[in-house]
Amino acid sequence: MASIVYPHQVASIVPFQFPHEKKKTANTKNISEEKLEQFLTEYKSDLNKELTKEQKYELLRILYEYRDIFARSFKDIKIINVKNLAV
Repeated sequence: MASIVYPHQVASIVPFQFPHEKKKTANTKNISEEKLEQFLTEYKSDLNKELTKEQKYELLRILYEYRDIFARSFKDIKIINVKNLAV
């Protein structure tokens, strides 16, 4: 799900929001398996082949719900001014 990147290589991050602070997202239980497979392909992710079908789609629904925190490429990573972040 992740790889180690040195700080000088990171152009941007999105500040973390705790789940209770996040805007309500759409119910992911009704997302089709086809849409989840498309999501998996777009994000170039590999899942454990030993997962059952139910486990696979349960994990994909969670990842899909929080898809806004994953970068698909380096172009998705932007610059952030850390001086303006609240501590």
